[in-house]
Amino acid sequence: CARISIRGLTGSLMHSAVLPLSGSEAWMFSTAGSTQPSVAWNREVGYLVLTLRPQVPILAGQLVRLSLTLRNPAQASTIVLQPSIYAVSSAGRSSGQEQGLLIMEEELMEVK
Repeated sequence: CARISIRGLTGSLMHSAVLPLSGSEAWMFSTAGSTQPSVAWNREVGYLVLTLRPQVPILAGQLVRLSLTLRNPAQASTIVLQPSIYAVSSAGRSSGQEQGLLIMEEELMEVK
């Protein structure tokens, strides 16, 4: 299955888990064993993995809006987060290799 990973989200208080996903395109993604829109979260490395449901394509130029909640530490941090977004396709030219080809538009990334 195709996957999108977001890395570099370190410092969260949320334990590693399957987290609920919302947004107009959330239905496109799920984790193994879940029928609800969800994302896999790994706290230790600050890593989110979105797995595209089988037979669900993301079209070129398609805007995908998603929302999830990660809880920040109670104390402010001086660390500046710089998330990276990667895609892995099970078919096509990427042959299962990660490709750093997704761009997150700054105005669309909201940090609360």
